[in-house]
Amino acid sequence: MTRRREKGPQPRPKARLSWRALVVTAILLVPGALIYDALRVPQMQAPTASADRPFRVHFRLKNPSLLFTMSGIRVTCVTQDAELEQHLHLKDITSALSATVDVKPGMSLGYACPVDRVLAGLGAPRNITVSLKGSFATLGKDRQFETAQFRWGAKEPVWKEWIAAR
Repeated sequence: MTRRREKGPQPRPKARLSWRALVVTAILLVPGALIYDALRVPQMQAPTASADRPFRVHFRLKNPSLLFTMSGIRVTCVTQDAELEQHLHLKDITSALSATVDVKPGMSLGYACPVDRVLAGLGAPRNITVSLKGSFATLGKDRQFETAQFRWGAKEPVWKEWIAAR
C-alpha cells in the first residue's frame, strides 16, 4: 500500500498576480500623474471689483500643481471689447500686469486689470468684456494660457463669466 502525502496549504497564484498587477499599475500611473501635474495651467478665481472702483477688476491665479513651479509667469489683461456711450467701441486693448515672477506649487497671485485706465475720459461704458492671457514655463517648456471672458454690463453692473455667441 502506498501512502498519500498530505500537503500543507499552498500559496495562491492569484496573490502573486495581484502583487504584480499592483507594481505594474504603479509603474504606469506614476509617470502619467507626473506628466498630468506638469501640464496643468493656472486656475483662475472669479474676478471681483469694489463698488467704488468697478472697473479695476481683481483676478487671482493659482498654480494647481502639487510639485512643479510655474516659472516666469507673465500676465496681460485684455479688454476684448468695450462699448461706450455714443456707440464707441474699443477692441483688443492689452495692459501688462506684472513683471516676470515664479509661482510655487499651490500658491496664488493677485492681479488688478486696469480697465478704468483704458476707459479714462472716453465716456460711460455700456458693456465691457475682459480676459487674462499669459505665458509661463514648467520644466523648461514654454506654455500659454487664456482665461474665460468676463463681462460687465450697465444693465447688470457685476462681472460675470461670459460666453460670446459664435
